[in-house]
Amino acid sequence: HDAWMPKFGLEMRASEDVMAYASATRGFKSGGFNITSPEPGRGFAPEWAWSYEGGLKTVVGGGRARLNVAAFQTNYTDLQVQTGIRPGVLDISNAAAATIRGVELEATALVRDTVQAGGHVAWLDATYDQYLATGVGGVTGDVAGRRLNNSPEWSGRVWIDWTRTIGRASSLSLRADSTWKT
Repeated sequence: HDAWMPKFGLEMRASEDVMAYASATRGFKSGGFNITSPEPGRGFAPEWAWSYEGGLKTVVGGGRARLNVAAFQTNYTDLQVQTGIRPGVLDISNAAAATIRGVELEATALVRDTVQAGGHVAWLDATYDQYLATGVGGVTGDVAGRRLNNSPEWSGRVWIDWTRTIGRASSLSLRADSTWKT
């Protein structure tokens, strides 16, 4: 398979410390065959996506802190989905359509000359628009409106980093961080 994957972007600098942006990108993942499928010739189609993102990046506090916010949406057609059909055997099929949308807020600050801290929080709405799923034993079910696998509604991370210069070409860093997701 092959694909034309354009990317369109727009960036506007309101000042030296504030930048707004928007972009649209087309994505593609090639189709293939399920080698372990009990049915000969059982393949899956390419996956297609249009992704849209807009956001704002700011520097505050005289350059000691950054604050970024982004909103995004991805519209999938023929989303490739893996299903376990028996232990150790996966089947890949195409969901008709899915939409992922979300918002992310990220911040970083220089707390002291050698200490930085930061983190992010993200909200994600990832659902199948259309998908008649086939599970173990050939059982089927309409999962339209349900969340995609491995797509937590909320996630976040906080971290702190201490860095000390040792000599002219070396430094020592200690970092602690914590991540979470629903």
